Amino acid sequence: MRQLAEEERCAYLDMTRPWADYLVSSKEHPHVSYRDRVHANEFGEQVLSRILTAFFKP
Repeated sequence: MRQLAEEERCAYLDMTRPWADYLVSSKEHPHVSYRDRVHANEFGEQVLSRILTAFFKP
């Protein structure tokens, strides 16, 4: 995906690292943020939106 974004000259955000950093720093059990093995619950979605907001901040 990163290579495609570079070829198309568009923004790319890999949310994996920021999400993992948050989970480690929060010291909460990861299940607090998930509704299933893959998807975030309402709390996790708030964290993900903060990551997106930081990415698009001017």
